[in-house]
Amino acid sequence: ESKAHLLMERLPEYPYLDIVDYPKRKYLYNDIACHIIGYVKAISQREYEVLKHLGYEKTDNIGKDGLEKYYDYELKGEDGFNYVEVDVKNVGLKEIESKRAIPGKDLYLTLDLDLQIHMTEFMQGKKGAFIAMDSKTGGIITAVSSPTYNLNTLASKMSVEDWEKIQKNINMPLTNRVS
Repeated sequence: ESKAHLLMERLPEYPYLDIVDYPKRKYLYNDIACHIIGYVKAISQREYEVLKHLGYEKTDNIGKDGLEKYYDYELKGEDGFNYVEVDVKNVGLKEIESKRAIPGKDLYLTLDLDLQIHMTEFMQGKKGAFIAMDSKTGGIITAVSSPTYNLNTLASKMSVEDWEKIQKNINMPLTNRVS
């Protein structure tokens, strides 16, 4: 159990605390296939105005690049909620209304993970791209754009300065050299 969950159980003892959670992607391989996978960031006001009729909220993260962007709606799922009546000490009295969250769809790629890792390591320190395709199926089995970036860094909340530092990097790690 996380520290946040333990603290949430004791919130009535600390009325001056407020716990705020936010969704965050967890990428198992940091920079592997980063340009193919893409990344998510907070929805902009302009994007919200275009997408709100599809169930997007002002607080959502949406795909900004790669497969995260292309398949965002399918991967999104639907948020759930749980409205609970509480007393003055913030102790739950009864459930008023709830809706189960619906997970988004799974996405399966033709990439060969071992080959993707090998070619990412091979391309380290170089600028360029490497693509390999299965000649029988036409499926892409590896696609590496170098330099790479860490997907988990972009999945975290980051300062404007850190985001600008990535965007202004002279090696342009966000540039997808495969496409």
